[in-house]
Amino acid sequence: MESKSENISQTNKETVNQNLEETVIFTEVVKIKGKGNILTVGLAGLKVFKKSKEASAITFKWPDVLCILPPQKCSETVLQYIHHEANNTLLIKTLQIQEISEQCVHLINQQIAASGRPKKLFVVINPFGGTGKGLQIYHEEAEPLFKVAGIETTVIVTERSKHATQIGESTDFSHYDGIVVVGGDGLYQELLQGLTLQEQKKSGINYDNPDTDLVKLNVPPIGIIPAGTGNAATKYYNAGGFGAKTSVLNIIRGEQHRASVFGVYCNNKLFSISHLFVAYGMCADLIKWAEELRWMKKWRYLYVFLGQFLSGKRYFEAEVQYRPFVAGSGGGVSSSLSDWINLEPAVQHCYSIYAFPYEFVDTENKKYVDPFGQCCQLVVSSGCSQLSTIKSMVAVSKTSSPGNMEVVNNVKEFKVKLQRENATNPREAKNMELEKFINIDGELLSLDSKEFSVRLQTSFVPVFGKAPNA
Repeated sequence: MESKSENISQTNKETVNQNLEETVIFTEVVKIKGKGNILTVGLAGLKVFKKSKEASAITFKWPDVLCILPPQKCSETVLQYIHHEANNTLLIKTLQIQEISEQCVHLINQQIAASGRPKKLFVVINPFGGTGKGLQIYHEEAEPLFKVAGIETTVIVTERSKHATQIGESTDFSHYDGIVVVGGDGLYQELLQGLTLQEQKKSGINYDNPDTDLVKLNVPPIGIIPAGTGNAATKYYNAGGFGAKTSVLNIIRGEQHRASVFGVYCNNKLFSISHLFVAYGMCADLIKWAEELRWMKKWRYLYVFLGQFLSGKRYFEAEVQYRPFVAGSGGGVSSSLSDWINLEPAVQHCYSIYAFPYEFVDTENKKYVDPFGQCCQLVVSSGCSQLSTIKSMVAVSKTSSPGNMEVVNNVKEFKVKLQRENATNPREAKNMELEKFINIDGELLSLDSKEFSVRLQTSFVPVFGKAPNA
């Protein structure tokens, strides 16, 4: 229950914000499409309206004002602004203004500069990922917009696998206002690995201890421009808005949030960082088989899906334990953890275990996935079909789950202990070989222990994006 002082504090904050919205620092009469309009420059943004019709004014908040261009061949000054579509896709639109004073243009430029947009970006491009169009996407979609927005860039093109990890671990980013990844989920994951190692080593903590929260990244916010095979993270961070232009414009807008990630531990070591999902069982098997058929190129995935459906499910036995998220007093986050809870039955007979480092929010008005939340959802599949499991993972944004799945909400961390027995035939031997692999953000990694644990590291990495409930 909120206290009286908290209610007063919230009321005061809303009053201050309202006063900020209404504060006007300059007003003048301009022409738009040959007709007189009043243009006001305020602390919160621009407003344009016809005389005595302020209620129907067009408002542009400063983060959404891209630039104002002086007259070229005609007498019109062009205001470029960011338009938000209903699906959170961002577009660029223009407003042509006549008879605007130099003083007004100067004030607008001053407010744009003070709006919090980044001024200097460090850009990492993967030229090989996806369809190999990373450089093309950057030069055609991103670079021109960064120049229009007055943003300087330092560009590094990766030359080999794990190059982004080396960049993240060794580069001093303190002189930049943002880091931009032009690639897919894999490039972002590589960079995160390096950034995490640099931060933990700098802090001096034992980052291999699965019972210790990692030190949150103290780096400029990261923006992802989709140019890879998998581009899910950018869609989640941009509240469902997708495309290179949308990502670039969200970076320019400068809105920042802190995203949660998983720390994955195995054999008393920090095994990996995960920003997208951790999956064991069926989803790891699919990647393993697909890797063996790389010569089939994109057709290998269809072949593997069909092959698994025809061959049947590969079950395994495992003990699964989890710790739920505990909210502190006043709705904050508690520094303590609850005890481990066993998922019943004690030994699970299942074929897939997976989790996303996102909070699943279900309100009266809306269901959505929050990558900036404080807990996650753990899913253990046993009786439902492979197709239903895949659909559930793909439709994560719909917070849907088919039957015959154990779904645990509000999870802070979980651990899996495999119950392996000696193989008695070639099929069992092949299955035991598959049990060594885990799928982290779409990459297949080999476990060197029968037990692994996954801990949600909340508010871990600063990113450019948009809140899903905005």
